Amino acid sequence: MLFTDCNLTGAEFQATKAGGCDLRGSELTGARGLLTLRGATLDAGQAASAAAAIVTDAGLLLGD
Repeated sequence: MLFTDCNLTGAEFQATKAGGCDLRGSELTGARGLLTLRGATLDAGQAASAAAAIVTDAGLLLGD
């Protein structure tokens, strides 16, 4: 499934399968549940900006 240039700001994902899901170019700011998107394709910029949300979803703490 292709989500090209979609605004997914603040979306809450609860996927069970995301293999083949292409989110490149879509806005993911404030999205939650990113760990459920295992197998989805992101671009490098999305991965970098979503890193804090992914860490939080994983139950890890970010130190100063």
